[in-house]
Amino acid sequence: MQMIRAVAIGACLVGLGLMLAACAGGMPTPAPTATRPPTTTPGPLSSATPIPTATSVPIVYLIYTTTVVMTPPAPLSFSPLPFGTLFFVMGEPYRYDNLDIYTLSSEGGPHQWMTNHEANKPEFKVSPDGKQVAYIVVDPTHESIWVARSDGTLAHRLTPWYPSGEGETAAHIHLDGWSADGFELVYKQVFAYLHARNQCYIANVPTGTIRTVGDKGSMGAIDWNPKRADELLYIPATSPVYLLNVRTGNRVEIKGEVPGLRYEHLDVLGFTPDGDALYLVRWEQGRVVTVGRTGQILWHIHVTAPLGALEWSPNGQQLLLGIWDQDRRVTDIYVITAESRNWRRVVSRQAFGEPDDSYDIYLGTWSPDGQWFTVFKTERGGSHEIYICHVETGELWHVLTMDLAIYNCVWLP
Repeated sequence: MQMIRAVAIGACLVGLGLMLAACAGGMPTPAPTATRPPTTTPGPLSSATPIPTATSVPIVYLIYTTTVVMTPPAPLSFSPLPFGTLFFVMGEPYRYDNLDIYTLSSEGGPHQWMTNHEANKPEFKVSPDGKQVAYIVVDPTHESIWVARSDGTLAHRLTPWYPSGEGETAAHIHLDGWSADGFELVYKQVFAYLHARNQCYIANVPTGTIRTVGDKGSMGAIDWNPKRADELLYIPATSPVYLLNVRTGNRVEIKGEVPGLRYEHLDVLGFTPDGDALYLVRWEQGRVVTVGRTGQILWHIHVTAPLGALEWSPNGQQLLLGIWDQDRRVTDIYVITAESRNWRRVVSRQAFGEPDDSYDIYLGTWSPDGQWFTVFKTERGGSHEIYICHVETGELWHVLTMDLAIYNCVWLP
């Protein structure tokens, strides 16, 4: 513990020295604000192309530290984001340690947002108001959750250091999300082999207090209702799905059974953006189902090809789906409108060049206004790129090319 405190104090002193040096040298001049890319006539791949195989039916201990600003790696190519700010993680390809969080905005980038830790996981969550970021820090034997403002200041450790263990005792912590009011975080400690030790927690960010949720051995919280700060989607060890009131402890079981789908066999389970329904996903079966609070089916989407990605629009009225090929690579990205159930292709691998085995594309995240979304292109053994795509026209706009691998992405206003 004395060594940890000494390192923390040393990091603060170093950060203070760098801040004073930066003040002495003056602040850098921001790049001019970029304008939104023109929405020109879309190309042939932007046309509304229905997918013929799709069917649908109605249906505490806080340590404040100074953020040490370091020079990020130079991009191979870069264009300012038209509006808002992207948060994403970059690091060495095929490695999930020694990662850093970066930002990219209309004023320039990429900027290294947080660099005062030697190793970070690609897992981070932004608060509903966009003002705070929670992320996981690891050292060789422990992991903990930290929280900072979205500008990178006031970084502090929120949770204890949990031992990561080895062999049968190997364990990791996972962030599940923020409460709707932005005051609490739900997370869980998951053991690789000793599942009976799994435990779900809720941490109060302003006070640093932590309490357990449910019994040990559970799968834990899956999602927090985006509209209610007191309701969690929760799965105990016996695997029924419950809506859990975290204030009273009361829970209501979702008893409906979707044909061909069992809750314990699902790949994704969460709340729809309005918080009034749940959505269930089986990637290999190409199925997405939304159910009400009593288990009744609201939507049922079934495609013959496997699904590789899914993203709800901010208003919950549209759904982006990445379609896989037999080699588990996204070949096309489609959008489905909730009201009409109409499908159309927005972007294809062909838009990035001749399809071959040299690159992959990945679906990213929606823009705050629901008009754009991000797409990643990864050259195998080569560069990694970020594009933004207009959801109506299919227009692609290049944003960033890096030598480092890019993981996760959140687009803030």
